[in-house]
Amino acid sequence: MGVQFKQLDIDLIGYSPLRPKRAPATPSPELVRSLVQHGVTDVVTVRPSPQDSTRYELVKGEAVWIAAQRAAIYTLPCAIRDDLSDTQAADLIGADYRLSNEPDPITEAECYQALMNREKVSKAEIARRFGKTRTVVSKLLGLLQLAPWVKGEIRAGRLDYTHARILANDRLSHMEQRQLAEKCIKQRVTSRQLETMVSATIEGLPPEEGPASSSSSSPPRTQKNKDREIVRLEERLGELIGCPVELDHHDGAGELRIRYANLDVLGGVLERLGYESE
Repeated sequence: MGVQFKQLDIDLIGYSPLRPKRAPATPSPELVRSLVQHGVTDVVTVRPSPQDSTRYELVKGEAVWIAAQRAAIYTLPCAIRDDLSDTQAADLIGADYRLSNEPDPITEAECYQALMNREKVSKAEIARRFGKTRTVVSKLLGLLQLAPWVKGEIRAGRLDYTHARILANDRLSHMEQRQLAEKCIKQRVTSRQLETMVSATIEGLPPEEGPASSSSSSPPRTQKNKDREIVRLEERLGELIGCPVELDHHDGAGELRIRYANLDVLGGVLERLGYESE
């Protein structure tokens, strides 16, 4: 039949088993007030439940469905799709949730992993479906190897994605990941400082003897005759890529040198520059 439009009792609609386990969507108070004042104007997409022919699985419009319940609305305008495969339905459910809630990196990674396990698809296919690069998908999935405590801090928003990516190093133990994460949260460590701390931990060096203080990675000294604008540009570039930068500029031409302590730091630089490894 394809698509059929119908007003359905809200009690006949429920979550799909294809929906990953996660918190319900959180509709804004403005949406609830709008439904109270004007009723439901958005169409909710559902499909017949394979387990019960009298019920429907929610595919798109979770925020509206939840807001309608809070607004004491008992019927919803629905587009009933009986032509959706499980794969198509799962894609629509995932897209709808991302529009309703911006998931934390761990939740997003778990959704991708669940889809890969269920449908035996590759990272490249996940990237294609969700409009991301394969590198981004790989790095998100890498977060799942972090210590449980660290993942909890990411979910809670106390540890951001940039710092989490640096900690997702398979050469760090879970204990080391937690110790470094605690320092990030308590001391407001920058990503550049964290990269240095991770390198020192991997190499078994105390922080004061780590790469940050070695001559090979210390910021280049400012020459007395170097233009102030060049110095500021070096500092800004260094902040952007997370490594000391030296700009040798003469007569409209010159060289740009980037100094890194080890391959892990170089990997972070390449990531910031948009390089994607095969």
